[in-house]
Amino acid sequence: LSHACVNVVSCMLLHVVCLMCATTDCCFFFFFSSRRRHTRYISVTGVQTCALPISDTTLTFSRLLHFYIPLAITPIMTLLALPIGTAAMSRMPNALSSMAVWPVVAGLSFAFRSVGLAYHEVVVTLCEKPGAVVALRQFAVILALTTSGLLLLLTVTPLSHMWFTTIAGLSPELVHLGKTSLWLAVLMPALTVVESWYQGILIHSHQTRAVTESVIVYLLGSTMVLAVGISLQTWTGIYVSLSATLDRKSVV
Repeated sequence: LSHACVNVVSCMLLHVVCLMCATTDCCFFFFFSSRRRHTRYISVTGVQTCALPISDTTLTFSRLLHFYIPLAITPIMTLLALPIGTAAMSRMPNALSSMAVWPVVAGLSFAFRSVGLAYHEVVVTLCEKPGAVVALRQFAVILALTTSGLLLLLTVTPLSHMWFTTIAGLSPELVHLGKTSLWLAVLMPALTVVESWYQGILIHSHQTRAVTESVIVYLLGSTMVLAVGISLQTWTGIYVSLSATLDRKSVV
């Protein structure tokens, strides 16, 4: 188990470095499917491991496209959520304040979520090894609790005030809005780890179509939440947008 955890940590450190070099938060894949065929396990010499479809057929161009196209479409569709969310916030109460605080809250949340975003690469790489399922699942639980726990610690302590005032340089009224909004982001790092766990299994099992299906469901659900916020004109825009983001994370 300890050797497996070392492999997990080593792979994650490599991918975290790559993620921190990125400048956008758009290359996410989201999982939505409860069909049993998407997650399969087999027993190899008495040890549970992920099932990788094995085929003796040659990798043809059509097979490659069948695997690649869903993954290529996913970030393009995810990009659609960005202008939709911005347009929705601009039509809700406290629009200017929400749009001023949004990048600060999103950036802080992304700093904690980036570790979880790297985890799907680890699952894809190590899933087929003996005993990997147990080790990866246990590590996912630890990682989820740790990342969300650290963000919660920052939220409830004066560190959040320091982040919004000293680092971000927000005005007092925006600081209050940012600190309140941060509570809605506490679960995001943990949900990102869960998301990466299922995503890694799907990609490892060559079920990439489910990844695209999840993004479609996310866009529909998120748009519905934003539409309700615009229609009711009751809640501050950033609260509704964060709730729509949580709706995306709950599509598992």
